[in-house]
Amino acid sequence: DVSGYFILDTGTPYLVLNNHYFKGQPTGKKVIGLIGQEVDIYKKEVDLSMGNLKWFRVEATLLPLNHLSQAKGVTIMGLIGASVLKTYELVIDLDNRKLELVKANKASVAERYGETPDAAFKFIWRGGIPVIKTMVGDETLLFGFDTGAGVNAIDKKKSEQLADHLTINGEARVVGIGQGNQSMPSGSIHNVIIENYYCPEMRVVLAQMARFRGFDNELNIVDGFFGYEFLKHFRTVVNFKKGTISLYHRDSLATAYIVAR
Repeated sequence: DVSGYFILDTGTPYLVLNNHYFKGQPTGKKVIGLIGQEVDIYKKEVDLSMGNLKWFRVEATLLPLNHLSQAKGVTIMGLIGASVLKTYELVIDLDNRKLELVKANKASVAERYGETPDAAFKFIWRGGIPVIKTMVGDETLLFGFDTGAGVNAIDKKKSEQLADHLTINGEARVVGIGQGNQSMPSGSIHNVIIENYYCPEMRVVLAQMARFRGFDNELNIVDGFFGYEFLKHFRTVVNFKKGTISLYHRDSLATAYIVAR
């Protein structure tokens, strides 16, 4: 048995294991990450447990992740991707550094606490990841919902048509899969609307999304990703079974937690 830290990464469709600690069988396929680096894909079947939750005979993808361990300062054994979570509901509470993962049922976690979300909307599955239909000004874009991303990203090709809604004023270094990292133009994006909900202004990097190729060889599945810079504004409840995301302003759910517990 091997134990250690895993990153909860809904921008990845599958369970991913650090190939420094696990060995698998070659598939002949490659994945191309956000910064354009290619990595060979190996597979291995494993059992996974997290607290009292257990998954059996899960097909895992093996990739080099030691660069993430160096960046985080702890040993990263793998990434828990979206397919592992498809029958669960996830509560993300960054203020309290807390994640809650429960089996999805008719009443959501927050509803059981008696709270009404500040915003709620549907997502679709595309390329094995949750994708949110989003308006930026008058432009309709598809953003992957990526709990493993440290920054929001948007396709650099879209920057000209979104010029009125972007302020690019620096650069940020982005760590990709494999051993790569790259400096990308960075700034802020505003006038982001999800089903009539106006999101706060958020930090963003401009990435070459055309180079990104998913685990199943898909190209151009999204126009960008919502990561930490999106999540930090809310307490977020994701029901993967229903395909819904609910947002609570950071102070709005606190009372419900106190009352319920």
